[in-house]
Amino acid sequence: MPSGDNSFYFNSRTPWNDYGTFIGEELVEITRRMFPLSDKWENTFIAGLSMGGFGALRNGIVYSETFSHVAGLSSAVHIFEDTSEEANIGLFDNIEAAARTDKNPWVAVEEMLSNRRRIPKFYMACGTKDDLMLANVSFRDYLQEKGLDVTWDEENFGHDWDFWDSQIKKVLDWLPLR
Repeated sequence: MPSGDNSFYFNSRTPWNDYGTFIGEELVEITRRMFPLSDKWENTFIAGLSMGGFGALRNGIVYSETFSHVAGLSSAVHIFEDTSEEANIGLFDNIEAAARTDKNPWVAVEEMLSNRRRIPKFYMACGTKDDLMLANVSFRDYLQEKGLDVTWDEENFGHDWDFWDSQIKKVLDWLPLR
């Protein structure tokens, strides 16, 4: 459960904050050296909730050669919806420019597909009372329009631990654990 501070788990403009590289490459490599973990793509997964859900989706796509299954719960995929200066939450020098890069999961999907990289399977879920519901439905629909394998679930919850506790059990059932 690595911390990403408030980075949304991508490399930031400030030094020593390369959270995307850390999650997508370094953490996977070091855990494989420290523990008897599989080095196979089909056995490597990423998941997160809220900001971590954004990070799991985005890094699961950008590092699709690493992760075969990606789960995002109540994912904060809305951060590029408002590119006004007021929306710039300190992560970007220019949020409009960042929205055109693979920091934006929509752009990352396009790059993954055009570069013919491996394509992971996705599990997405959001509470029907969560303010992020519409953004999650929009991203789910986008993935499905691109022909990607997406499992979707929603429950009558908000943006809270009751929802995430119930969902993580479903994610574990969804994963091809052996």
